[in-house]
Amino acid sequence: MHFFKKVNADIRYYTVNEGSTNTLTRVNTSHVGKHISTKAVRGNHRQDITLEYKFKEGSTSERAALLGEQKNAIDSLARQV
Repeated sequence: MHFFKKVNADIRYYTVNEGSTNTLTRVNTSHVGKHISTKAVRGNHRQDITLEYKFKEGSTSERAALLGEQKNAIDSLARQV
């Protein structure tokens, strides 16, 4: 789950209001995990492995996977309480 969060996270922007309440103002769903790479086995160049670790950015499958993982995280937290 930890690696999943790092390549499929959303960036959420909040505005802090008077009284210390927060309002969600914007969500960027495409910035994190856009490119995942590693050093190539044969050679000294970058090998793009993005599609081996996640669905295509912005696809229905990618969003469904992210929402499913969020639900799993919430369920896990609820069991700890």
